[in-house]
Amino acid sequence: MENFPNYAGYGQTPTVCVNHPNRVSYAQCKRCSRTVCGECQVALDVGMVCPDCYRELTGGSSKGSKAQGSKARGSFLARHWHITYTLILMNVAMYGLQQIIPNEWVVRHGNIWWPYVQHGEYYRVISYGFLHMQNDPMHLVWNMINLFIYGVSLERMMGRWKFLVVYLGSIVFGAFGVYVLAPGTSVVGASGGLFGLMGSFLTLLIIRKQKDTARVFVMITAPNIIYSIMTPSNISHACHAGGFVGGVLLTLLFVPLVDKPEPPQQQSPQQWQNGSTKPENTWKIFGKSGTKIFGGSVENFPNYAGYGQSPTVCANHPDRVSYTQCGRCGRIICGECQTAQDAGIVCPDCYRELTGGRSKAKGSFLARHWHITYTIILINVVVYGLQQIIPFRWVYNLGMMSGPRVHSGEYYRLITHGFVHSQNDPMHLVWNMIYLFIFGVSLERMMGRWKFLFVYMAATVSAGLSVYIFAYYRGAVGASGGVYGLYGAFFVILLLRRQKDTARLFMLLIGIGVVQNLFIPHISHAGHFGGLVGGALATLLIIPFVKKPESSKPESSKPEFSSPPPQSPQRWLNGRY
Repeated sequence: MENFPNYAGYGQTPTVCVNHPNRVSYAQCKRCSRTVCGECQVALDVGMVCPDCYRELTGGSSKGSKAQGSKARGSFLARHWHITYTLILMNVAMYGLQQIIPNEWVVRHGNIWWPYVQHGEYYRVISYGFLHMQNDPMHLVWNMINLFIYGVSLERMMGRWKFLVVYLGSIVFGAFGVYVLAPGTSVVGASGGLFGLMGSFLTLLIIRKQKDTARVFVMITAPNIIYSIMTPSNISHACHAGGFVGGVLLTLLFVPLVDKPEPPQQQSPQQWQNGSTKPENTWKIFGKSGTKIFGGSVENFPNYAGYGQSPTVCANHPDRVSYTQCGRCGRIICGECQTAQDAGIVCPDCYRELTGGRSKAKGSFLARHWHITYTIILINVVVYGLQQIIPFRWVYNLGMMSGPRVHSGEYYRLITHGFVHSQNDPMHLVWNMIYLFIFGVSLERMMGRWKFLFVYMAATVSAGLSVYIFAYYRGAVGASGGVYGLYGAFFVILLLRRQKDTARLFMLLIGIGVVQNLFIPHISHAGHFGGLVGGALATLLIIPFVKKPESSKPESSKPEFSSPPPQSPQRWLNGRY
């Protein structure tokens, strides 16, 4: 779980709000120690308290009577409408005007053309971002799909007006990118703003230390960008580059760099109640203390460490956020420092004491750094080499998926088809291996080597069975069934970890790729579908469903070493058990 430092509890059973059992939270009332979500928190000088304690402290007045604790709910439209929808409507309306007004008048008066800008038509640095190619409606459609994907998620994270500034600022930066890199070109389209949102989203993932998700995001978008650069088209790469840089810079402007937090001192939540001490200040995030991130509630960041409280960090690695305690001494330790014993998890120091000075076994360099993903990639490359060396397409015919051959008893084809690729199209192998590397390494770190291998092989077999059922007489080859199984596994894990915004974005990105593939011939959609379903089911099979946790109750003392912490599927995902 070291790869998901913001995930709730580092493998422990997540705690939920006492008033809203469907909301995961790790913020405790400083008076009664009950778990409360962002909506139930009331900030006082002495710390965060729950609504019940607030009523007791204020003589029965409700949370809403205090200015700093009240939350304006607003109208239904104010709570559910996004500026993203407004931007989409504006783009669609402008495209309608482009079709209605003749002689391309709207485009000629709104595109970015720097000689006109230099003569005083400065509005063009914005207006071009709301126009699209006159005779290509798909230019508008794909841009609006991507705007919806990134816009809604980022608007929830950043707040409406900061999101709008980032989007419009990225459009302006895209215009300056054209001025610097391609000053003699005329450009229209919202893609400058969209690339700004991509840069903003990547920046937020890095700041929130969601390294695995950031890596997957980069490696999903990078091949598409490279492909667009290599393909002759009317794409303005200068505008894309300027918009991306603008999105990153504007996001960093709103999100000042966070100083590395010091390891927090252990403090009893009851200390201030007795008047003995004042609780420490919460970790200041983005310039504000406590419950606000980007001007919105931390409730928008359900996986963020501590719901506005100071995140606890590993005693040996202060740059790693963790919530797992050594079962013997109670110190916070990250995934690398954990050692599983029959009585629970212990830190390296306690392990040495228990074993008479023997340190934790580290294993060889190859065991610690080699991934089964690399082995699968090598097998695919070697098999493709054999396809080219051995004549008469012998390897291809021997390994391809064929319904009649499987029916006659050649069941091995359910697996071998996943290691054979199109004989005369090396790019079939290249793209499959790129995406296998993207998802394989990350999932292998999350799940452990052998569990990952089980999911991948199960997805490959499921893809073969799907071809057998839905495309009996059609041959199929390629690792894409297993790759789609990794898509399904990754999506299931995001849902189990309650990373709903990231899961929504991931689903929409993959959905766009699936829709595009529907228009490409010679693709086995039955194999893709079977692999996706097989990967998801295999992941659910090895990760039991998590029962809804009961409300956390304050403990009077540290956990005893003789009482092991409860086992959970998330802890098992760490790959160390």
